[in-house]
Amino acid sequence: MELYSALDAPGDILIEATFTNPYSDPGLKWEHGFLFKYAGSRHFYSTTLESTEDWEHYAKMGSGNFVGFWDGPWPDINTGPIEDNLLQVALVRGVAWVYINGEFAGQFPIDVDTGGNGVRFIVDDDHEGTTAFKDAAVWKWDSSMSRDFPELDPNYVAAATPTPTITPTPNPAIPFFGPVSDVIFHEEADGNIERYRGPNIEGDVMIEVIVVVPFEPNESNWNFGIQFRNDRPGSFHLVEVGSIFGGSYNHWRRSESGDEWQGRRVEDVVGMNLEKGDKNRIQFILVGESGYLYINNRRAGILNFGLGDIPTPNRIYLVVIDRDSQGFEYSRGGHTKFEDFIVWNWHPSLFDLPKDD
Repeated sequence: MELYSALDAPGDILIEATFTNPYSDPGLKWEHGFLFKYAGSRHFYSTTLESTEDWEHYAKMGSGNFVGFWDGPWPDINTGPIEDNLLQVALVRGVAWVYINGEFAGQFPIDVDTGGNGVRFIVDDDHEGTTAFKDAAVWKWDSSMSRDFPELDPNYVAAATPTPTITPTPNPAIPFFGPVSDVIFHEEADGNIERYRGPNIEGDVMIEVIVVVPFEPNESNWNFGIQFRNDRPGSFHLVEVGSIFGGSYNHWRRSESGDEWQGRRVEDVVGMNLEKGDKNRIQFILVGESGYLYINNRRAGILNFGLGDIPTPNRIYLVVIDRDSQGFEYSRGGHTKFEDFIVWNWHPSLFDLPKDD
């Protein structure tokens, strides 16, 4: 952990700074934010933003475990290369009020006595480099500031919930996301996953996307996947299709950061289109812990999402693993195009699932 010290700041205060993401490579993780009520390297509170689109907070008291550790998603954290994030933490009335890019993200009590009132601006990255930050400031809290932070006004009352009205039952054939067409650029054989963020999900879903073959068979193999993420850092399911062995799919999973990938590997797919510019239609239905994979209108497999102690997914990415091995030559660069990326809330009228499994 690297830190930049500010003065001691007792009483109610506002801490703020704008951090610039340090890496252009999305595979390199970053974390930055504040320590406060700082009394040394083992006595402080911490609030940080992470490249996993999460923010976290905890207290540390001595050499033991973190106190009150919490880590959760915030979708409006900017994770792109050299993008900025404004982090503001107001310490008022024994509570830390957290704002990310001007939006209220949450609050937590600061009732552990750390023995100090120092403020530090920090980064906690695993890779070399520099993290720029600007407009760093510590303000003595004044009640007039509640104009910009209404949740801190003791008299603040959230807008009343309007009287609910009866709405028609939604048409299950109407997707809640898409259609979207875009490209995923290949990095120069960095071995990392290149991602396109799709929607947040809740419950059972049906996904459809068309992938355009990026290479001729004699140039390189290729792959394309749908990744299912959750709120546990590094945890996912990944359904990957590709050209290796004339058309195949894998189902990868990982329980948490640092674990090895596990899964079902290299299952043959009949009828995969392999020429450059050809299109392959991928459909995936997630119902409970069962995933149904269809490629070009043929059922490829039924996958078990109940394996691996992995939390229920709540967001989707489209991915390319640009590796150089087994005939993959992503060092050629270029991009993989996808079309008509669509997500529905699952309903039995959308698709006839197999009855024999």
